Amino acid sequence: MPRLSPTPSGHPTLFWGKTVIHSTYDPLKEARRFILETCRGENPSCFILLDPGLGYLIRAIRAQFPYSSLICLYFSDTTFQMRRESCETSWHPGADLSLAEFLRRHLHELDLEGLKIIEWPPITSLFPDEARTVRETLAQVLRELKGSLVTTGSMGRLWIRNTIQNFINLDSTLAGDICFSDKPIVIAASGPSLEECIPVLKECANTCNLWVLPSAIPAIHENGIVPDLVILTDPGYYSIAYLAPIKDQGIPVAMPLSAARGVWRITRHKFLLLQPNFFEKLLIEKTRLFSTRIPAMGTVAASALDLALHSTRREVVFCGLDLCYSDILSHARPSLQNTLHLSSSSRLKPCYSQAYSEAADLASLKQSGVRTSLSLVTYAGWFSMMKNEDRKRVYRYRPSGLKVENLEEIDEPAFKALIRSGKTDKERLYREPDPAMPTLPQRHRIARNLLREWFHTLTSAQRNIREQQTCRDIFLNRKIFDLSFFINLPDLLRLKRDARVSTAPKVLEQARALLCQEKQFLTGLLEKIGQIPQETSANDG
Repeated sequence: MPRLSPTPSGHPTLFWGKTVIHSTYDPLKEARRFILETCRGENPSCFILLDPGLGYLIRAIRAQFPYSSLICLYFSDTTFQMRRESCETSWHPGADLSLAEFLRRHLHELDLEGLKIIEWPPITSLFPDEARTVRETLAQVLRELKGSLVTTGSMGRLWIRNTIQNFINLDSTLAGDICFSDKPIVIAASGPSLEECIPVLKECANTCNLWVLPSAIPAIHENGIVPDLVILTDPGYYSIAYLAPIKDQGIPVAMPLSAARGVWRITRHKFLLLQPNFFEKLLIEKTRLFSTRIPAMGTVAASALDLALHSTRREVVFCGLDLCYSDILSHARPSLQNTLHLSSSSRLKPCYSQAYSEAADLASLKQSGVRTSLSLVTYAGWFSMMKNEDRKRVYRYRPSGLKVENLEEIDEPAFKALIRSGKTDKERLYREPDPAMPTLPQRHRIARNLLREWFHTLTSAQRNIREQQTCRDIFLNRKIFDLSFFINLPDLLRLKRDARVSTAPKVLEQARALLCQEKQFLTGLLEKIGQIPQETSANDG
């Protein structure tokens, strides 16, 4: 039998009788062959390597795909320390950030186009459990990004429309404390189990900050419970329809400018939330309006949790956060969905038949014996990956058919004890109208100037494409990229793909068409907001 012996060069030498044969094994050549066989003619824009071992895969990718971005996720600190080739964007178990936080920081929704995930089997076989954990976390973050990408593609223009219209029409917003920081916060979501929580909420409403998500308002209002705050982030019409029962009741609404239009008809008490979308940031920075910064999330429940954790030193408890159906019931009753089914019910299309068809269509997944959907499972995954310091004070009241790891469930006695530990005094919260709010003519002028600035930015990009015969500005110029991402995401994705695989003339034509459509959208917005109203006071200028 042959035996291996190291040579001074580090390559093994094969002894067979009296003949000495130097091994021709080349790890870099093997890495190149593996990459080419894995990609099979693809031209990925981004690689994620699941523990590349010593790093020959890194060198092979850089040689074969020099313009592709690269992220390395190591299963073990040992393999990370033994690497011979390094990657700037790398994560290992000993890193300061958790894997989920690292991925959310370094992956953008646009990276999903042309993304290639590669595992190096020899390392995976050494760390099977660690590899499984990394794969599960990566899958969760990619689901979040995919959901965000789909939402932006369908809602991006609506977010910008809402932001402009809300900025013009919200004549006043509040500055000051959003809640009592020494009381627990109870967030009422609209899952079917909310019906069972109602009696306890009635008992404990005075000893906690009760926040309600829009779809839970009908059930809360029907039972005579008055919430302390409503959190609104959805841009669609139905979210305003949910708010109808609290019209003119003085209940404040916390919302970003991109949320649904029409809140000014419901209440005069509004808190501004600032999400990192560039169009919201620009308007609030220009006016210096009082706002609370929150990340943009895929679900209003996650936005409410982030706001709650920054607003109280105490615990945060969810009610009705089922993340699944109860048979064919998606929301606590009464609900807007149930009302719509009843109003359109007929002998041939009864209410229950409509509810079943909707459940079968929207929540076709069966998980743990309950009906759910991919989006609800994604939300559950997000809650399961909260930061360790946050998990210690976030709870869910009443068990749900869909378990959420790391989200502790509490029963009725524990819930009552926790909520009743809050102060019951009626001290006044510090709130007043924000003095930084511009007048209506000023808001019109700011909005029109901003839209014109964006229009000129796109015109400049068109001129650069014509003169330089390249569309790189669309991806390298942050202003142009942000506008394209929110106004015309589907075409931007196609342009990104074709820029790698198609001929230059076709790509340039696509880029010109993309910018032309965006300018048409901005022109429509300018026409919609109309002319600047006349000043009503000499001090308005």
